[in-house]
Amino acid sequence: MKALKEWIDREGTQGRQRLFKAIKAKYPGFTQVSLTNYLQGQRVPDYGVANIISQVTGIPIFLLPFRFIHRPGSTES
Repeated sequence: MKALKEWIDREGTQGRQRLFKAIKAKYPGFTQVSLTNYLQGQRVPDYGVANIISQVTGIPIFLLPFRFIHRPGSTES
């Protein structure tokens, strides 16, 4: 999470807002509180959220903590 915190520090409020909007577009129930919890290390995002974080920030996915949950019948990639 250190890389993500550094990115947020560098990009500031606008970067955090871009990240939030990108996640919210795919996961409508996502909240600012959820993002804060991820940034503070209180929660570990699912793979889908971590993948969006990686795309928006340019941080390689393997540097971000995430949990991979297999949902049978899911077509989500």
